[in-house]
Amino acid sequence: MLDAVIVAKQNKTLMKQHFITSTIAATKYRRLLTLISIIPIFLMGCSNNSVLPDISEFSPSMQHVMQPHEDLLRGINFNMNKRQIKRNETANFVKETPNSIWYDVDINARTKEFVDITYKFNTEEELIKIQLLSYFNSAKEALTLHREFKQYFALRYQQSNDAKVDIDAHSDININPNIALAAPSNVNLPNDIWFTKIDDQQVSIELVAPSTTDGNFSIIWNRE
Repeated sequence: MLDAVIVAKQNKTLMKQHFITSTIAATKYRRLLTLISIIPIFLMGCSNNSVLPDISEFSPSMQHVMQPHEDLLRGINFNMNKRQIKRNETANFVKETPNSIWYDVDINARTKEFVDITYKFNTEEELIKIQLLSYFNSAKEALTLHREFKQYFALRYQQSNDAKVDIDAHSDININPNIALAAPSNVNLPNDIWFTKIDDQQVSIELVAPSTTDGNFSIIWNRE
């Protein structure tokens, strides 16, 4: 039992290291895209008139991670400070530092599958960044949740009020785990980035491509 716990902790550490590397590359890519894509930013949505999808049409796992989803994530937005987030966040508290708070949202307690959410703050304790990391033992489950997030963001920030949730109908959103995981580990799959404007704040949402080894992924919300 002790060996299993040690292995689990080692696996989580390795996964975090992978996501740190992915996040650094993704951040550089996001900054470059911001500089060269001013016009597309406005085309992709820079107003408060985003379409709020019906979260009940998504899987229980997606609902559990997002709810309440009226703000950016779990009722959280960039107008909140550290104190307000601690009061509103209902996930499992993990750790707090002067510049961040970690929470875990259990997906399957039996199989120890969850998502890790980190809220990051500036020196005035204003929220400036949210990062979500997935930890699934099953690549299929991880890729399914990644696909749902892609569908959700596409509906919310790009499409019209007539958009409907029909994940299987979107061939570009469906991911074949056998193909995705067969890609060489040194191949960078494309990330997806959306931009929106909320209460005069420019916000980017970056859905980092799933790992080619285990399907796990990350999402980064940035206050620009």
